[in-house]
Amino acid sequence: HLYTFMIQPKVKYTLPVWYTPIKKGNFHNKGSVSHARNIEKVHRSACKPITGAIKCTGTDIIEY
Repeated sequence: HLYTFMIQPKVKYTLPVWYTPIKKGNFHNKGSVSHARNIEKVHRSACKPITGAIKCTGTDIIEY
């Protein structure tokens, strides 16, 4: 609940300011690709201790 009440609202509040949608290009994706990866890292690092998952557990399993 800590992640849901503390971290997620701050990310969602600031998202419209700096985030541009990710679009697939011919060779590279365009938009806020690095920002999306950083958000995923924070999300994963918050989910691991909450669920008690080990380091090699897949993110899709943790989120289920």
